[in-house]
Amino acid sequence: MAGHCRALTHRPRQDRRTYLVWHELEFREGYSFTYAVYDSANQYLGCCYLGPMGRRTPLTETLLEYDVDVSWWVTPDAYARGFYTKLYNALRRWVADAFPFKKAYYSNSEIPDVRDADGRPPS
Repeated sequence: MAGHCRALTHRPRQDRRTYLVWHELEFREGYSFTYAVYDSANQYLGCCYLGPMGRRTPLTETLLEYDVDVSWWVTPDAYARGFYTKLYNALRRWVADAFPFKKAYYSNSEIPDVRDADGRPPS
């Protein structure tokens, strides 16, 4: 299950606070954005991140054509229930529809094999 990491709740209390404050500062500065993800029953599923290229993934000539780095993770339980792929699909739609980015790079080491109605991978 390479696509998820341990939940924030498994970190020591001070680490959690530092982590959350760091993300809040990035959000306020418009540098990167972190979102908690919940299902329709308000169960915590994980997080997703939108950030500048070159920060999470080393910037290469190939990656210069992308304008945002998108990553996400879900809890082990959410992964087992298929939410890793569901969140990927939702992120693809949300990032394309709600943000001004021209081309998003999904940097997780595990990218679900999602196909459209004609069996083609996403462009």
